[in-house]
Amino acid sequence: MEYKENIRKMLPDELAACIEESTIHMSDQYTSSPEVLRVGEAVIGTLGNFSASIGKAKSKKTFNVSAIVASALSNDEVLRYNADFPSDKRNILYIDTEQGRHHCQKVLKRIVRLANLPIDIEPKNLKILALRKYTPEERLAIVEGWSSLMASVILSTTSILQVKPQRSSPN
Repeated sequence: MEYKENIRKMLPDELAACIEESTIHMSDQYTSSPEVLRVGEAVIGTLGNFSASIGKAKSKKTFNVSAIVASALSNDEVLRYNADFPSDKRNILYIDTEQGRHHCQKVLKRIVRLANLPIDIEPKNLKILALRKYTPEERLAIVEGWSSLMASVILSTTSILQVKPQRSSPN
């Protein structure tokens, strides 16, 4: 895939600069990101973060994420989840890597119902992608392409990032 071909190894000086820039110091002052998702008083999401829901099979991950998305979509409380996104940061990309299109449509309808929105109108600020048929590398490229356009990215599973490293062949 072209994406992997474009990855280059960092030079030692570049790597050192990245490590230095990324190091957290006790004496530095950092600003916190705006808190946009809560359960009761607990903050579960800040603006600009990438969220994933993980858990055992059949542990209601999809229903849980549906409630979070519905809260973000309505910018209101849904099943104890409360969203407060700025008006210009309310675009949501929901990615499912395990379910087919039919099941993903059922999830979309559930989200719209939970958000108390009309069931016959496509929400303009919600995009649901069913990526089961794509390889992990293709999924990653799709997410990276969309993430620059969307304010909030919500995943239903973590399999999107399970990219197996290529083994180098012995010479």
